[in-house]
Amino acid sequence: MSEVRPKLEVVRGGEDSGSPPPRSETAEPSGTSRRSRLAGWALFGLLVVALVGLVLESRRATGLATRVGSLENVIGELEAELTAAEGAISAHRAHLDDLRSFVSELSELVARDPEQAR
Repeated sequence: MSEVRPKLEVVRGGEDSGSPPPRSETAEPSGTSRRSRLAGWALFGLLVVALVGLVLESRRATGLATRVGSLENVIGELEAELTAAEGAISAHRAHLDDLRSFVSELSELVARDPEQAR
């Protein structure tokens, strides 16, 4: 009933045994090495694309910074013109107030009886 199993022994082969040397565990099969090379090239390609994108975006950012600077200059000039226009409007209003005052004085003089002034 109990079966006797044959005893297994380790057979060490040498260079002269004719069998190929045992494969080391670190050797990769050809499919895996090809995949790893493809993955490496893909990562390299992504890195190149990212660097090109970075260069393009930095150029664009520089151009936009230049535009913002020129727009800030234009805004400064417009603010100066607005301040000058507000000053001119204030002076014009003061002049109109003076004219109204003179017209009011003339109206009073015209409305008076000339004999009363004597």
